[in-house]
Amino acid sequence: MSRAGKVMNVSWWLLRDRRGFTLVEVLVAMFIMTVAMLGFLMGTVSVIQQRARLGKMQNASNIAVEVADRLQRLSAADPLLAPKAGHADYLGYDGSGNLKKCSGGAPVSDITVDSSGMTEFSNPWSGSALYLYDNNLGTFSTSVNIATSANASIDHPNSSDSASTINNEVSPIRQYSDGTTYYTVWSVVYLPCTTTQQDQVKIFITTYWIEPEPSETSVSAVNSKLASGEYKLKKVSLSIVKAYKVEQ
Repeated sequence: MSRAGKVMNVSWWLLRDRRGFTLVEVLVAMFIMTVAMLGFLMGTVSVIQQRARLGKMQNASNIAVEVADRLQRLSAADPLLAPKAGHADYLGYDGSGNLKKCSGGAPVSDITVDSSGMTEFSNPWSGSALYLYDNNLGTFSTSVNIATSANASIDHPNSSDSASTINNEVSPIRQYSDGTTYYTVWSVVYLPCTTTQQDQVKIFITTYWIEPEPSETSVSAVNSKLASGEYKLKKVSLSIVKAYKVEQ
């Protein structure tokens, strides 16, 4: 190729480059950038949601531990450390060291545990009824819903608990700044099986919350949405053993 031909060939490529991007190239680039941005945003939203879930779990765990500590410090004569009127359960260890429910003064029956690991002594949801709901009030009072039909084994809070006493000593309903309301319920079970000598009490504690946060002032609507799956009940549970007889 002659020198002039080479110059013309280079000039043609330079002119071609100066045309810029075609519309198709621009659209393809925008599509790629959009997909990349959507992936980034979805990942960011997922991380934020995960952090929120972990934060609520941590809050509930902190509350359950605090309630356990407060109950541990109460006198054995405190009514919050006694089963509700007309109700008393007993536990004992069998020959293999397994903790079981008592019958006829002997530890014979297994403690019922559901698929989530929740024991029968503090499970607040029966599948159709919720034990404690604040009717969107944010505090424990005589106006809150207590559905003993949800779990007859739960001892506290109950309708005979003094609102001022229980709020000052334990505070079973707590509303956080993010709008989440946490509920704490517990049961007091005597150890060992004999009804004439209770050396200890085992306290089963559950702190729970509802996602998304309900705004209903009636528990019936909340029950319906929990049953349908529109609302989800989240919970944290623990148990402690407290010396009993020696403190009386």
